[in-house]
Amino acid sequence: MEPGAGAFLADFGLAKSVATGSRLTRTGQALGTPAYMSPEQARGDVSTLTPATDVWGLGCVLYQMLAGRPPFEGESPAAVVGHVLLSEPPPARRIRPDAPPGLETILRVCLAKRPGARFPDAAALRGDLDRVLRGESPRARSPRRVTLTTAALAGAVLVPIAAASTILGSRAGTVPGPRGGRGAAETDSPDPGRAEDLAAAARRIRTTDPREGARMLGEALGLQPQRWAWRIERGALLAATRDLAAAKAEWARVPTDAPEWAEANAYRLAAALLDVPPEAEAFHAVVVVEDLPRLLESGTRAGHVARALMAVSTGDWESAREQLRDQTGWIAALFRVFGEESRPSGKAAECLRDATEVLETGIPHPTVWYLRGRVRQRMGDLPGSEEDLSAALRMEPRSAAARLLRAGVRQGRGDLEGAWADAEAYLSDYPDRPAGYELRAKLRIRTGDRPGARADLVEAARRAPADPDRRYDLGTLLLDLGEAAEAERELSEAIRLRPEHPESWLNRANARSALGDDAAGADDCSRALGLRPGWLDARITRGSLRRAAGDPRGAIGDFDVAIEARPDWAELYSQRALAKEELQDLAGAEADYSAAIARKPDLFAALHNRAILRRKLQDLAGSLADCEAALRARPGDPDALGQRGLARRDLGDLPGGLADLSEAVRLRPEFAGGHANLGLALKDGGRWKEAAEAFRECLRRQPEHPLRVYYERDILECEERLAGRAAEER
Repeated sequence: MEPGAGAFLADFGLAKSVATGSRLTRTGQALGTPAYMSPEQARGDVSTLTPATDVWGLGCVLYQMLAGRPPFEGESPAAVVGHVLLSEPPPARRIRPDAPPGLETILRVCLAKRPGARFPDAAALRGDLDRVLRGESPRARSPRRVTLTTAALAGAVLVPIAAASTILGSRAGTVPGPRGGRGAAETDSPDPGRAEDLAAAARRIRTTDPREGARMLGEALGLQPQRWAWRIERGALLAATRDLAAAKAEWARVPTDAPEWAEANAYRLAAALLDVPPEAEAFHAVVVVEDLPRLLESGTRAGHVARALMAVSTGDWESAREQLRDQTGWIAALFRVFGEESRPSGKAAECLRDATEVLETGIPHPTVWYLRGRVRQRMGDLPGSEEDLSAALRMEPRSAAARLLRAGVRQGRGDLEGAWADAEAYLSDYPDRPAGYELRAKLRIRTGDRPGARADLVEAARRAPADPDRRYDLGTLLLDLGEAAEAERELSEAIRLRPEHPESWLNRANARSALGDDAAGADDCSRALGLRPGWLDARITRGSLRRAAGDPRGAIGDFDVAIEARPDWAELYSQRALAKEELQDLAGAEADYSAAIARKPDLFAALHNRAILRRKLQDLAGSLADCEAALRARPGDPDALGQRGLARRDLGDLPGGLADLSEAVRLRPEFAGGHANLGLALKDGGRWKEAAEAFRECLRRQPEHPLRVYYERDILECEERLAGRAAEER
């Protein structure tokens, strides 16, 4: 191509009208160029195609333009389709290291297996491309990696999808009992009764002691080695002890001509799902699919299972459950349990039922105990949740997810000692993971050990410096501890790592306000509101910071919105009144204070501030009444005492005024204005020496007081009066 020439898209390939829903193919038929075919096209889900499907194709084109090769390659069209469904493309920057990092993010979003994780349309994609070209970061975020890996192993089927046509049949719904059918070639045992007794005993303890149950069944199989149902059951118990290699070997011993063969393969399929720690972010399994397109179009139960696995590989558990919706048995229940995170909260009871079915009729695996414990915790059944999580930890003592969740459950039940034991056990097993330090920090906060919590959060952030959650938690605690500068630094780092997190912006606003930069804090609130427009906390905080930064009109606008959303919230009227006072709308301010007091009669701030305002408006009786009410709400408050002293003085009760003002100064001697107010009252009473001392104390406390020149004149006047009195006395 000549320099300066543009790139042209010459072939749109096959198209489908989204508006009319017209079809070019029969239901379930995949159509398109394999290397540019989206997963939903490869599965034949033609009815689900959306503009996100076109985004996939654009991502493939963009990838090839950048890397010089398609994102998915293979020796045959079927192999390419398999990679489209199951694999992730090599990172483009591995081939082109000079490519901007933001472009890699855009490619990952375009090539997300699940349509909902991609850009919704080409316009959104173009917007992020423009941002990257300007040197900015894209708004989109890479989807979580959930992959299902393929392997071309001749004759070795690790998870045999292609042969699973009867996986979910009538026999796959239950675990075969110890008295299951005999193989055709079985020979009689010298002691058949003992073998039966061992198998029966193993079944009785299958959920409480699977390791011992597996040992018993091993001994029974030593006496009757061709009891295939026992082999299946023994594999299930071995899987429950996390010995999946031994479990798969046991199931593989069931011959292909045995009636239990399909059932054994059902267990092997389930094991691929169970062989993932609960805390893992990705699902990895090794699968052999010899003729994937034909299998996916077959309409058999094996096809449903294959489609479910393909959906799982993209994180689309809803589609996986739909594929198995009409299937019964614990295999289908297992898929539904694993997808519970994507369920609406109303489905928690169904998930609890599914998990119970797996534990009672399938594999009593620690991961399933953990998942049921998590569902119970979300349903508010903390005792049941702790029981399930304890069962998971008995089977797998080093289960990080179960340990962390049980600590949280125990904390919720008020068992801080048990939660602390879990935190210590987690840190003992995983000293390099930040989650343990964060957990212990939260417990220390509960017990009042905030310095210890600070040390733990610093350690968590040190071990995960690129984790925005750790930075955010540390910054928030530092803000609570009054370490505003350090909090601002940590929260700024959290924002750099995750700019789309509104809570980080709001907390940094508070940190900046504590540092005296209210305008910057208000700007941070605006960023938080841009990310979460209806967030009332950010709106109110911005209103307060705008007023403090000298923008009372902007503050009133924020409080107007907040009051419209929460007309019953008394504090909002009190805050808006302060802004109105700054604009000299004294009548409006008094109306707002009155509205606040009507909603909350003991609201001290509104009572105190209305007392000050009424004194300005010469409503001295009203000001005194407000001071009395404020002191009932907060007895002995020095601010309220000072205001009552001024009101009493103005009403002619000078002794009462002096008593209140003196007590206010005694309670709060650091407040310079209190000494000045006392000085004025003393001056009114002709107590010149005490008045002069009060004014001097005011200026000593606040040398740059804005009324310094007036108080210096008062001091001079008091000294002159004293001198005149002395002369008269002489």
